[in-house]
Formats: sequence, structure tokens, C-alpha cells
Amino acid sequence: MERLAASLGAFVRTNPITTDYALYAEYNGDRQAGLNELRAVVVDKTGAIVWADRQTPQDEAFKRLESAEPMTMSVLLVERLSRS
Repeated sequence: MERLAASLGAFVRTNPITTDYALYAEYNGDRQAGLNELRAVVVDKTGAIVWADRQTPQDEAFKRLESAEPMTMSVLLVERLSRS
């Protein structure tokens, strides 16, 4: 997770953004298991890491999902980000 966050920060530093923050979210899984991981990072316009989160089936918030589909994972992301 740290490597992903550092990579996003480095990208923003070399590719300036016009907004105050950048969000990167990654939904991981495979055809057999479906989606089984949500990783997200927010950096500010200087590339400094503001927030990072990772959810898997072992995490309580992930367990509360009705199904691990892109839309429910997106709702999980919004909920987690809004509480930080």
C-alpha cells in the first residue's frame, strides 16, 4: 500500500493537477473469486499522501457488503473516505 501511495504522489509531482486532491482507487479480484480487494489513495496537489485505505474480505466494512460488485465497492469507498 505504501508503494502505491508513493507512486501516486510521485506521479502527481511530475504531472501537476489542477484540483486540490487526486483520488486513485483500484478494485482487484479474479473471475473465480470476484472482487476481493479495494485499495484507494488520496494525495494533495503537491503529491503528499492525505489518505490511504485497503479493504479485503477479512475487514469488517468489507464483510458488511451485500455483494462485492463494482457499485457496492464504490459505495464502500465513498463511505470510508467520508469518515476519514
